[in-house]
Amino acid sequence: MGKHAPKPPIRPVQGETILFFIAAIGVFALNMMLWGYDTPPLIDWPNHMARHVLQCGAAGAEHVARYYAFALDIVPNLTSDLIHTWPAACADLEVTQKVLIQVGSFGLFAATAVLHRTIWGAWSVWPLITVMVMHNMTWAFGFENFVLAAPAAILVLALWFAMAARGAVVRLAVIWPCAVLVYVMHLYAFGFIMLIIGLLELHDVTRAPSTRAAILRRASMVMAVALIPAVHLVGALRASTELEAGGIDYGTPIQFLTAFVAPFASFGLFASTVDTIVAGLLGLAVTAAIILWVRRAGLRMSLDPRVRFALPALALITLLVPYYFSGIAYTNMRFPVLLAPVVLAAIRVDFTPRTLWVFAGAMLVLLAGKMLWLTDKWALHDAQVAELRAAAAVLSPQDRLLVTRHEQAQTIRLHSHSAAYILRDRGPYWTGVFTGGNAIAPLPAYAPRDKTHLFPIPWQVLMPIHQDHEVFEADSYLADWRDFYTHTLVLFAPDEAARAQAAGLHNLGAPLARGSFFEILEFHPVAR
Repeated sequence: MGKHAPKPPIRPVQGETILFFIAAIGVFALNMMLWGYDTPPLIDWPNHMARHVLQCGAAGAEHVARYYAFALDIVPNLTSDLIHTWPAACADLEVTQKVLIQVGSFGLFAATAVLHRTIWGAWSVWPLITVMVMHNMTWAFGFENFVLAAPAAILVLALWFAMAARGAVVRLAVIWPCAVLVYVMHLYAFGFIMLIIGLLELHDVTRAPSTRAAILRRASMVMAVALIPAVHLVGALRASTELEAGGIDYGTPIQFLTAFVAPFASFGLFASTVDTIVAGLLGLAVTAAIILWVRRAGLRMSLDPRVRFALPALALITLLVPYYFSGIAYTNMRFPVLLAPVVLAAIRVDFTPRTLWVFAGAMLVLLAGKMLWLTDKWALHDAQVAELRAAAAVLSPQDRLLVTRHEQAQTIRLHSHSAAYILRDRGPYWTGVFTGGNAIAPLPAYAPRDKTHLFPIPWQVLMPIHQDHEVFEADSYLADWRDFYTHTLVLFAPDEAARAQAAGLHNLGAPLARGSFFEILEFHPVAR
């Protein structure tokens, strides 16, 4: 057996394996409460759906195809696009969307349970604690490809532990095609896997006295696994017009804290970033309280010795990931979302027959409370999207829509990309469909206007007093906005409509339709 061979399997308490699978069915059933909602409040999700509509030739594809072309090039961000190459996935996009939402949430729970099983050699109820992180910020942001790649990445790590008794050459040879697949699924999932496996291999080779040559050989084997993806990534960054090779920003302390609590909170479901951080800290505190209860109950808790170097080292590396990298924001919340379930999976708790049932029941109760809260928010969002799509009947394929906002609020965050529904339904041009790093590109006539905002710009910027604003610089997608755009969708909090109007909103254009959180205005003609 190799130096990395696990200890003999720990025998679970009688009935623990059965109880885990019963509780896992309960987790699945509770998570299925999300199935009944057609337009989830996962911020980026409608934008990705517009791409899949075009890819599958579904209803509305003729509208999206007026401005964009689908091209399945190999880029490290393809999970959902690969899934939609299957005819069954395109048969009913709404059903596929619901399945993928389950994969992104319950799949993270299931993959963590498998990882725990391969590390410790036995099923346990302990991975039920993953209900605290299965609905996280990357999921709530609608980072579709990453959310779907995260369970796969954890399963690759589980494969590494399952092969721990094999030699390094065999182990890494088997890992190599799996790692390349994860790279194609999502870059950050691949980066996480390569870092943690590299750290585990380094720990393995240095546990006993080793020569420098032996350490270099092992490092070379790990780098060989990453070589092809690394070469491809350099070319992909150079080829993309929207990805900014080398663009790095570490963000503000608030953005850092947001990433820190990302595994434990859902952004977008709270009124502000501060509320998000508070909710995330609360989720972290509940998780810590569960661990503290386990310790105070006198239960033996163990951390697998093979990860005692890798996990702290990876946590340090996680702190160094920037907030903004190559044109993509919130990149620093991906690693925490993967690190948290790996840490939980590496822990083993030896339950007593009584605490076994108490723990499993408590996890299901916690999840049930979370699901009741989530479904209330999802029902509201479903109703709001239906209201917006109905009001958008005033628009046509000949129109060109600019999305703006009044102030910043929860509703605006959640609907930042809801104009994608209008594009699919009614066909007006909208500049916000994700292109860089995705399997879609603007047609040549619209390429100069290709611009994706994290959130819409304030409508006040369009007023004459702000015409020197940086968004109107030469070659900007807004440089000739008066001549190009015909309408604006103005988003605001439900209680902000009167304030927006009092601030002069209707000086911008004539209101054609309005709802509880928006107005659609037709721009006033420009005097010549």
